[in-house]
Amino acid sequence: MDQTAYFEQMRQKRRTEILHAARQLVLEHGLHAFTMQQLARSLDISTVTLYKYFKNSEDVMEALQQHALQSCSVSGILLPSSDDPLKDFFEICLYCFDQLEAHRPDIALIVLTGSYLQSRDLPAKTIPALPYPADFYQKQLRLLEAARQNGQLSPSVVLPDTLQMMNRILDSVLRQMSLLPDEAFPDREELRRQAREMIFMFRACLTTEQQV
Repeated sequence: MDQTAYFEQMRQKRRTEILHAARQLVLEHGLHAFTMQQLARSLDISTVTLYKYFKNSEDVMEALQQHALQSCSVSGILLPSSDDPLKDFFEICLYCFDQLEAHRPDIALIVLTGSYLQSRDLPAKTIPALPYPADFYQKQLRLLEAARQNGQLSPSVVLPDTLQMMNRILDSVLRQMSLLPDEAFPDREELRRQAREMIFMFRACLTTEQQV
């Protein structure tokens, strides 16, 4: 390894250490506790050294946000192949919910860093969408279209609008859930029960059937 590559490797290692400390600071103490000075103190370095790696607090927050998005990205979902497309639809919703719930700290960081960047009045800064698989919506839509062809859906359901509404609700629940303190967070079995209750509500929007 040449000297330039070595120094770049060490620089990236140091950046990773700084981001880990920033992550702990934000998750354990909240946004109000985050400053470049406090971050430097937590690392036992000077702010001058810190600014060699990140130009300002917004730069740290953007890096934290991108790392969190990558960490909790849900892998591709195989489309179920049973003869009940409505059941398959709800199963992939539960699967995606479970996968994202397992990354609760990363979702909290996505929400918190997004709020921070918005509060700084930066142009075009919004809280990013949670990282569902790129083709998740299309798979959902195909299953619901198949369910409609099977006569499982109410004729009055407008698929794109209803599906977007359901996904917004799931997204909102995941975001709110991510910000709960550990002592207020339900165990996984209770959380899954609550998720199934939401799905029962979704089913009521789609069909008059009574079984989930």
